[in-house]
Amino acid sequence: MSPGGGHRRPGLGAVLAVCLALASVAAAEPPRRVVTTNLCADLLALELAAPGQLVSVSFLAADPRSSPLAEQAAALPLNRGLAEEIVALRPDLVIAGRHTARAATAMLERLGHRVMRLELAATLDDARDQIRAVATALGRVETGERMVRRIDTGLARVATVEPRPLALIYRPNGFTAGPATLPGAVLAASGLANAAGVAGIDTWGMLGLERVLWLRPRLLVVDERAGRAPALAAALLDHPALARSPGAAARVEVPDRLWGCPGPWLVEAGTRLADARARLLAP
Repeated sequence: MSPGGGHRRPGLGAVLAVCLALASVAAAEPPRRVVTTNLCADLLALELAAPGQLVSVSFLAADPRSSPLAEQAAALPLNRGLAEEIVALRPDLVIAGRHTARAATAMLERLGHRVMRLELAATLDDARDQIRAVATALGRVETGERMVRRIDTGLARVATVEPRPLALIYRPNGFTAGPATLPGAVLAASGLANAAGVAGIDTWGMLGLERVLWLRPRLLVVDERAGRAPALAAALLDHPALARSPGAAARVEVPDRLWGCPGPWLVEAGTRLADARARLLAP
């Protein structure tokens, strides 16, 4: 995944490999000691695991800036994804990210530990699949199905079709998310058109101030600002041109922790966006 590049979907061989891996996991006895080393894995395991099944999560899960379950995570031992600290926890399942701590997860596999790697979810279908995959690995299939139904029901309440005002996810340094990302999927489900897609950004990318002013989005979707220290990276969001230009965009705060990973917090992100859309279209 690159800031301006396209998003490559997994091929049939990769899909078949995942299915075979899930079938193998489902046939095995549910793990008793689970360690997660990736934020999205942390959050899903915190929601899905049986009491006492999860023995450690990554330190990111306890950071309220990035985690909607920070308080819950802080009650568990925290790890930094290092092989030596994970081995000491004696896990029978490690859930990691496909693109994080590769050396550590490879070492754990060489030592005989069972490792499950999660891909980055780029659509709501990806989110559903990932929830089901983790639930299956934990032996908690019905708990996973309940989570999927909860998300689908919540997003169905905010779903709408037309009109679709132009909205831009705009983060520090001009970072944005296009249609082929999980935030982009929630944006679309909430009845908004993605300005990043209009600018030719499909996945992740950067948009300068001049480009944003040319796009003229009606809504800027920004991160939560309260409690954050001032930073030069965020100065772009405070530029007078964004507030004083003709037809200046309205703003809504959707914290990154609400839509960076699959889970029921996606519903809150969708609800905030749908409420902002309703305000835009109000007489």
